[in-house]
Amino acid sequence: MAFFKKLNERYKIMRRLRELLRFSLSGFTCFGVDIGIMALLSRVFGVYYLLSAAISFSVALVINYFINITWVFRAARGKRGRFVLYVLISLLELGLNQLFLWLAVSKLGLDSLIAKTVISLPVSGAIYLLKRWMILNTHEPKNPAA
Repeated sequence: MAFFKKLNERYKIMRRLRELLRFSLSGFTCFGVDIGIMALLSRVFGVYYLLSAAISFSVALVINYFINITWVFRAARGKRGRFVLYVLISLLELGLNQLFLWLAVSKLGLDSLIAKTVISLPVSGAIYLLKRWMILNTHEPKNPAA
């Protein structure tokens, strides 16, 4: 019995690691979309950096949602209302990104694209945990017999 319990625990750990890897790959892909659109809007078309950051984030958000539901957090597929909750938490993410971006550019004098790159990783990590816990609800049920 202990063998199967350990085997099950290892399976759960491997599944979480695979999920985290997929989340990271989708995040890096969408970050590329985000930073690319931001650079295009702000550097080529002269759009104000905070506006271009909000637009690029919004485009990346939609792409990221569909990647997450279809590839990363498969257990969340078909659950109604997930997109609305996903967007609400992502608005929190956008707000944090915008705040830290503004602070980094206006107070620290960093380039907006460099600042966005530095800010994105810690904010995305915190949001991953929040989305996983609140939205995607893919945690395994607790076994009362264990």
